Amino acid sequence: MPKKDKGLQPGSQIPAFSLEGVDGERYTADKLKGSPFLLYFLRGTF
Repeated sequence: MPKKDKGLQPGSQIPAFSLEGVDGERYTADKLKGSPFLLYFLRGTF
């Protein structure tokens, strides 16, 4: 049976990412480094 992935643990480094915010600004892991932030994912049809 495959080992279950536990995801990121507190204090671990996040993988590189690039996302567009609702404000139209592009956010990357490097840009947010050193600042607390929250990623909130909305699921649904718009």
